[in-house]
This record gives sequence, C-alpha cells and structure tokens, in this order.
Amino acid sequence: MRGQRQHTPRAVAETIRRAIRQSLKITVSEGIAASKLVSQIASKLRKPACFLEVDAGREREFLDPLANKWLPGVGPKLSETLTSAGLAIIQQIAATPPDLLALIVGSYAPQLRA
Repeated sequence: MRGQRQHTPRAVAETIRRAIRQSLKITVSEGIAASKLVSQIASKLRKPACFLEVDAGREREFLDPLANKWLPGVGPKLSETLTSAGLAIIQQIAATPPDLLALIVGSYAPQLRA
C-alpha cells in the first residue's frame, strides 16, 4: 500500500524510545525478539540506552554464550550454584539433562530448563 508507514517492530521501538526521551528526558533500553524472554534479556544486556534486536531463528545463538545470571529467576546464589556445577553459561544449562539439572537446582529445574 502506497503512502502507508510500515510499522515494523524496530520502527515502533524507535518511536517509543524517541517519545520517552523527548517527553521525560530519560533514556531507555529496548530489546526486540520473537519471544518475551529473549527481548527482556536483550533489553537488559547492554544498559543504558541500548537497542538490541535478535532476529527470529537466532535466539539460541544469542542466548548460548550468555552467563547464567541473565536467565529470569537466577539470582546471585543460584548463579553461584550453577557455576560451581559447571553450568556457567546458558548453553551448558540447555544441554544438561533434566534429571541432572533437578539434582543441582531442585524443583526449579523445569522452569530453568524451559
């Protein structure tokens, strides 16, 4: 359609960021991805004033090398437990069999694995 603006996720995010900066005089970090989890991590990864887009199909490539602390629910204590067990990065957690992960983190294993 001619004359109609394209509302891509990137364009919408840039519009929101610009409006916040002009109205509130603050910067924001934004992440765009096919899933909420990946977009949340992307927005927090390079604060402040970060804009990071993870293309669909490249989520694993983005997540795999990141430290375990970037996963939701992983605080300092759980991060230390995972790292002590040799699970310092997300790729290592994803590759760990569910039953072994349960031995390490207990009942939180299904959520962590998901």
